[in-house]
Amino acid sequence: MSQAQANRTGQLIIHLKYDFKQRLRVKLEQHQVAIRELHGMIVSYVAEQGSCRMVDIADFCEVRPQSMATAIGQLEQLGYLFRINSKEDLRSKMITLTPSGEALLELLDATTRDVWEDYAAIVGHPQLDQALSTIDALLNTKYNQVI
Repeated sequence: MSQAQANRTGQLIIHLKYDFKQRLRVKLEQHQVAIRELHGMIVSYVAEQGSCRMVDIADFCEVRPQSMATAIGQLEQLGYLFRINSKEDLRSKMITLTPSGEALLELLDATTRDVWEDYAAIVGHPQLDQALSTIDALLNTKYNQVI
């Protein structure tokens, strides 16, 4: 690989992320849904983990607790999440999906599959599957294992 090709790696990844987000946004707008990337991450995490603490969600999303509190508040106002008292620590609140949040998650999953099919129509399923496997392998290698 030439130096010029290596230098394009970051640019290509950034452009692919932007393209994916744009395709997803357009498809969600067709369902009158407009949410931020962070909101989607939160809903997906809470669905996967079940009721969880805001600090755990913030750690997963790699954002400050203050930013997470704002995003959780927005999702509560939209009716996708609610807070309940923790059974283990009465001072703590647990974040839980509402039925609307579960419906949003289903829409996000279906819309993500639609974007995947858009990409498969361009390059074919075998190439797309190989690209995903390669990206998974790269991301599953911890940075400190490389240096």
